[in-house]
Amino acid sequence: MKLNQKKLDILIPAYNCLEFIIRIEKLTKFIETGKINIIVSDDSTKKEISNEIRGFCEKNNIHYTIGPKTKNAVDNWNRLLGYTISNYYILLHHDEMFETVDDINQILDHISKFKPDAFVSTLLIKSSKGTRRFSNNYFKKIILEKFPNFLYIRNCIGSPSNIIFHNRFSIYKYQNKLKWLVDTNYFCEIFNKKKYYVIYGMFNIVSFENTSSITNNLNTQSIAIEERKVLKIKYKISYLILDLFWIFLK
Repeated sequence: MKLNQKKLDILIPAYNCLEFIIRIEKLTKFIETGKINIIVSDDSTKKEISNEIRGFCEKNNIHYTIGPKTKNAVDNWNRLLGYTISNYYILLHHDEMFETVDDINQILDHISKFKPDAFVSTLLIKSSKGTRRFSNNYFKKIILEKFPNFLYIRNCIGSPSNIIFHNRFSIYKYQNKLKWLVDTNYFCEIFNKKKYYVIYGMFNIVSFENTSSITNNLNTQSIAIEERKVLKIKYKISYLILDLFWIFLK
């Protein structure tokens, strides 16, 4: 695929949610610089919500596309990966956002100077009880460089919103048979290949803890057997690793 001259694609899956519009409005100023794209794939089932999202995108020069109606959020993520044409991409969920959007300037600067394979954020969890850091950046570095499969026991990265990847990784796809481990499996497929040049903690991602998020509505016990089966057969993941994961989860 021939890349354009823009440096960063911000990929946003939208599903029956308008709250992300308020958050990404601050990002639209970067579109005018010609250095980023914002791409929204909308698989909403409510027409009135889709109409509002489309109107916002058209007004702000954001690429809007209608997502797949498969009722599987992961299919929409993969659709967005197919639209990546800039040097780097981030899959940004509707309930997560850059803590300071001006960090994008520093990210773009480091893309030009250092051309890393990826950037890993500092993840902050925001709830009614306050804001807390999700995991230590040095710990993330050790895990991704030495023990990527540990992520199956404890995902210290978070969601896909917390990694900016080089475009060449867009050939990897999220496995739509997975739910709880879908992001973990994506990270492991990439970081198990070799040691990459990764920049840690340059920007913060804030995750707004709410009951409407996909993971908060999963019945982890009911999906445990199916997740184990898929990973064991297709990816040769040890049952010991998966057992430790489910024990930790409980």
